[in-house]
This record gives sequence, structure tokens and C-alpha cells, in this order.
Amino acid sequence: MGQALHERGIKFDQLLCSSATRAKQTLALLREQLKIKDESIRYLDDLYCASTATLIEIIRQQNNNKNNLAIIAHNPGLEDLAATLSNDNETFTTCSVMQIEFEVDSWEQVDKVTGKRTLFLSPKTV
Repeated sequence: MGQALHERGIKFDQLLCSSATRAKQTLALLREQLKIKDESIRYLDDLYCASTATLIEIIRQQNNNKNNLAIIAHNPGLEDLAATLSNDNETFTTCSVMQIEFEVDSWEQVDKVTGKRTLFLSPKTV
């Protein structure tokens, strides 16, 4: 998946990662391909088994100077979050990626159906 993101020129200003071991392992694999810097990563215990409401609140708290945010966390939370933000229902298998664009002035404005899916990748489709 890291290679697929790299080939599409996708980069992250801020990466939020669950503090769970498996999420950290996923991030380690992505870092090899995407050249992610330490200072752009935040590990958050709150991402573990987070509800959609919790995930949206975490997004709303992000620095507005960071335009490209990534979240590495767990299902069903991420799948539900993607559906809530984009009104696009996809089944997330392990390592699936959905890119959602928002036409908002700040992260605080992110809410239900404020985003539009621009990319969906899963290990079976790349």
C-alpha cells in the first residue's frame, strides 16, 4: 500500500496513529515507502477502538496548518468514519485506504457528509 500511495504522489503533513502494536507495524511499513518524518507522527491511545464521534472530534482538533491528514486506526471505526464523512460505503479490509477531500476552512468544520471520496485502495485492488 505504501508503494501504491507513493506512485500516486500522496504525502501527509500529519499522521495520527493508534498506539496499538499492529497500527504501529502498519505505519512502519508505510514509512519505508513514503519517507514519513518523525515530527509528522502523533501516536494516540484514543484512536484504539474509537467511535466515529471520537474520530471526528480528533480530526477537528488538528492544526489548520496541516492540510493532508492521515489516520491509522481500527475497524469498525475507520470504515464508519469514512462512510459518515463522505457518504460512501466501502468495506475496509486490512490496510485499505480512503482519501477524502474537504472544502472547509478549518478542521473544526469537518462533519457528516462534508467530504468527498477521491480515492479508495485496498490490497486486493492495487
